[in-house]
Amino acid sequence: MATSTIVEHEQEKEPVLLVQPRNTKSGYAILLKYNCVPRKWHLEGRYGSRTHRVGDHIGLPLLKSPQTLQLITSLLPKGEKSKGQESMTPEKSTNIDMDDNKNHHDYSDLKELLSTSKLVYEIPTISNRIPKMEKFDATIHPERAPKNFSSILLNILQETNKVDDEDQTAEASSKFKFAELFSGIGGFGIALERLGGECVFASEIAPLSVHTYCANMKTLPPNGVEGDIWSVDTQRIPSHDILVGGFPCQPFSSLGVQPGLEDDKTTTGRRRNISTKKRKRESNNGAEKEEKGQEEVSSTAEDVGGGRGQLFTQIVRVLKDCQPQAFLLENVPGLIHTDNGNALRTIVSALEETGYQVSLEVVSSRGVTVQSRKRLYIVGLLLKRNCDNKSPSNDDSVPCMADKIYAEQEHTFKHDSMFQFPFIPDLGLRACHVLHTEKELQSSFVATGVPIILPENNDNSSTTANDDNNRDNHQDLPLSSCPLDMYRLTDAQFEQLRNRSKSWKPAKLAWDDTTCDTIDSHYGVTVGKGNSQLVPSPAPYHPRRFTPRECARVMGFPEYFKLGSYVADESISSSSNMIKSTKQFNTYIKEQYHMLGNAVCPPVIAALAGAILDRCHFNGTDTQSNTEATDWVIKGLSCAIELAVEAIPADRRNNTKAELRSIFFKSA
Repeated sequence: MATSTIVEHEQEKEPVLLVQPRNTKSGYAILLKYNCVPRKWHLEGRYGSRTHRVGDHIGLPLLKSPQTLQLITSLLPKGEKSKGQESMTPEKSTNIDMDDNKNHHDYSDLKELLSTSKLVYEIPTISNRIPKMEKFDATIHPERAPKNFSSILLNILQETNKVDDEDQTAEASSKFKFAELFSGIGGFGIALERLGGECVFASEIAPLSVHTYCANMKTLPPNGVEGDIWSVDTQRIPSHDILVGGFPCQPFSSLGVQPGLEDDKTTTGRRRNISTKKRKRESNNGAEKEEKGQEEVSSTAEDVGGGRGQLFTQIVRVLKDCQPQAFLLENVPGLIHTDNGNALRTIVSALEETGYQVSLEVVSSRGVTVQSRKRLYIVGLLLKRNCDNKSPSNDDSVPCMADKIYAEQEHTFKHDSMFQFPFIPDLGLRACHVLHTEKELQSSFVATGVPIILPENNDNSSTTANDDNNRDNHQDLPLSSCPLDMYRLTDAQFEQLRNRSKSWKPAKLAWDDTTCDTIDSHYGVTVGKGNSQLVPSPAPYHPRRFTPRECARVMGFPEYFKLGSYVADESISSSSNMIKSTKQFNTYIKEQYHMLGNAVCPPVIAALAGAILDRCHFNGTDTQSNTEATDWVIKGLSCAIELAVEAIPADRRNNTKAELRSIFFKSA
């Protein structure tokens, strides 16, 4: 289904050096020596060398860079320049893979090769080394698929594009209320509002995340977004039906040292408080302080708080005092193995003690996003509220999840429970569905989804992709005139990536027909170490980072989701301080990466939340219109698919729907 990006350049002829068949292998080695041919990290060189068959000669494709063409033509024997070559205009050179020390070569081997060669231009060929891709089915719990799934999917795929308007997110009347802890930029909220939920409470400490959250949510709490959850009195939290949150994952992430519950580092934006562990260590009276450290977490606003590893206790505090019918939590799979499973066992036990039956499962977003993002989801259903029309169970009859956790095997989490994780289909989305085209990246910053606030705008209003009058205002900024230059790796970064990174390989790039790697909060910070997936570029350019809009699409955020605006510094003139301006823009980009990497995938949340609401028997009936009760499983599944499709750019959405119809419905 995925279409290679090379198609975009397929109608453009490429320079080809015709050589004798016996010189094919040696000739390619010589051209490679002088960086005259596409490499494996270029779109044209993914599968290695390509060749043309032109009469009795073999054609070796060359780079279209000015340096390459100038070098080849200058060394070619007179009269071997093909007709029409003068009309070929190579692209402007930036960040190209050329040897800076060319002037030190005598080119004797290249001259010898060119003495029997000829330069022509041909339509690019397709490599004969393309391997067969084995189809991977990312469907989750196919045995639980609704009987009418085919009709549900077909109805969504046959719909014409909806207007990309955030007003589409909220229904006319809310059917349930939710509270959100560690809300971030609103991954949970976007999905729950689409299901018909109303946000009555939200807590987030990072100012930039709060700004993005407020810009996208339609049912903001009356008092706005609360700050540090440690200082929130639970009496101020309104009654709600479901509590959601993705508590900080850094203490449990496999990318770090996994300090787990002992992590006393405070979250960015909070004043550093003395953790329980530190209070014990610094105490003159160890026994007395240890007793204080083990006191129950207070429900008042006077608690001083602790490190990131103890933030789950705030979820426990809210659940104990507010008793919503259900909760949905998210964290990294590394939580399973932290401290040999003791960390997860402690968390689940604390959740169960508040009166909930807990279920958990590692769920991948691969089916409904272009990203293979595995996350641990923890679901709790309130027992004494009789969610499933069953009488409250005693300790002997209720299976205790904490006793069933074994860190060695993830599949041992299966157990008899009130809640079953739902069916999530595999839509077969790939990188080509969300990546910008080269033309988009060459046009303007707003075309790539980066809103820009210009200093001369007194009303501080941002330009958008729909504002044609302001589309080219980015040229007034002291930035490169081409957005591509801001995302491509520099020569130094790419050299470090190739020569110092042991893990990076061209195969790890976000090729059009592949699934993207997990976007994490550190994306783009150390690209030279090979920790961030990059996007291949046409030869002769270096790979580039994802744009913030591409990251949002990869995460499954709909296209209308507003990203944070880049505020241009009026103190930086366009004629000077280019370096300062570039650093300022890179800081903005990293902030966007950090927020998006910490988010959850809305399509996954929609599917899970629908199943949770179904188990809690929310009737979803509008008493005034006497409409039928909501089938929450179907509603959640439909919203998940809709959000997945809406993460695709509008101009290629209908084509993607047609592709999906051709796959799922052969006769449609």
